[in-house]
Amino acid sequence: MGRTVIVGNGVAAVSAAASIREVSQSEEIIICSAEPYLAYYRTKLSNLLGTIFSPPEIFIYQPSWYEENRIEVMLGQIVKKVNLKNKEVITENDDNLPYDTLIITTGGSPRLPRIDGLNKHGVFNLRTCEDSFKIKEYGESRQDFIIAGGGVLGLEIAGALKKWKKNVKLLVQSNQLLTRQLDPEAAGIIDGMVREQGIEVYYNSEAAEISGSHKVNGVYLKEGNLVSGEVVIFAAGIHPEVGFIEESHILGKAGIAVDENMRTKDPNVFAAGDAAEFQGIVQGRWPVAKIQGEIAGYNAAGREVFYLQIPPYNLVQTLDMQIYSVGVVSNENVEAFSSGNSSSGFFRKLFFSQGRLVGAILIGDVAYSYVMKEAVSSGNDYSNLINNRTYTEEIISKMVEEYQSRNRSI
Repeated sequence: MGRTVIVGNGVAAVSAAASIREVSQSEEIIICSAEPYLAYYRTKLSNLLGTIFSPPEIFIYQPSWYEENRIEVMLGQIVKKVNLKNKEVITENDDNLPYDTLIITTGGSPRLPRIDGLNKHGVFNLRTCEDSFKIKEYGESRQDFIIAGGGVLGLEIAGALKKWKKNVKLLVQSNQLLTRQLDPEAAGIIDGMVREQGIEVYYNSEAAEISGSHKVNGVYLKEGNLVSGEVVIFAAGIHPEVGFIEESHILGKAGIAVDENMRTKDPNVFAAGDAAEFQGIVQGRWPVAKIQGEIAGYNAAGREVFYLQIPPYNLVQTLDMQIYSVGVVSNENVEAFSSGNSSSGFFRKLFFSQGRLVGAILIGDVAYSYVMKEAVSSGNDYSNLINNRTYTEEIISKMVEEYQSRNRSI
């Protein structure tokens, strides 16, 4: 019987543990968590902002699951160092955890700008349950909120704040919302829908300083303008949490470099999720973390399974909007087909390259998101389809028919 230590306690961690237990009933599994709670759905935090909830309500697995699968969880244990030579994990309490196999799933930390005023009362990020509780407590008696970030998390937080009856201002560094998920045309439609709900949007705006003596009263932008507000929430992405790794040979450009088995250059060490860098990319997405955790667990337990990069996809449901995006949504070197407009709240756009669907955007009606995802992943050639049909809805209808026909024949 060996011992696998999993550092981190998100979806990648519990997915890895589940895979190990599937392969081996004798392996000792220890999860070392910096947080005081069992693994939970971190993606639900933004929608729950401003509400009263308890962590067990969003646990991925209840305590009985860990007991049944004989998985030990050490809560509130921050890892300060990993000694690869001696094969041990060292916590801030100077506890040593020897391991035979190590899986690192420490996720990411919020990306914060290097500006003055971050220590003022009223400055937050949203990554943990504790962050949500602090925002709820401080923001209850405040009305004007500033969100620094125009990505998925920023829009989800904006939606929760509007439900909380707060005033919202969005600071966006780029010239559009959802730069990773939408092209400029689709982003323009979302901009109109966001503004219709009373949200102020400031484009090409980067925070330079948090204003206020002890409490926040606004954000100075780099061009010198002051955007007033009582609470600032940073939602501008993450960076891999790998500061406790001193052995640089397992690190990549940003995270821990892994191969298709989720194995690092150390054969006894694996990584998954937001801490892992595969083919030079840190995905930073929940579905990827889950799959990578599963792959890492299987391989750590001796069952060889390979990870294939999946196309990026997102479903954003906030502010009474539904937005789905998959693949590459750039207008460069593609043939694009679109339908819908801002007034209808309905929009679809398909991106083809050499007859293959490389990306798709659905706004309003996202019922066929599974068809678009499968089409991008499969690399099927749709040359005949797009050559014979000029209308977007015609193309989508035929793609749905082909998808249903293929799946009926399986």
